Amino acid sequence: MKSIVEVKKDDNVPDHAALAKRYAGQATGYLTTGVRFGFLLVLDLTDRSGHQPHISEQISVERKVPDGSEVEYHIVVARIQAKRKTPHDLR
Repeated sequence: MKSIVEVKKDDNVPDHAALAKRYAGQATGYLTTGVRFGFLLVLDLTDRSGHQPHISEQISVERKVPDGSEVEYHIVVARIQAKRKTPHDLR
């Protein structure tokens, strides 16, 4: 079994569904001969005023049916917050 991780950076990340819409097609393109799940890891360069979101807000499972296909894939979307303040700076 082979696992695929698509890695991106983005400075306009509204939510995980939008990330999946932008990048899951490419991630599923590598999965056509094996398992129907993959991973999308995004370095989020959006300025969110400092706080690191809870892990439950940074990981989701999104479903994708690629154009021209009827097969559903599952993509684990994980977002890493880049522009954040240290806990000390969040007084």
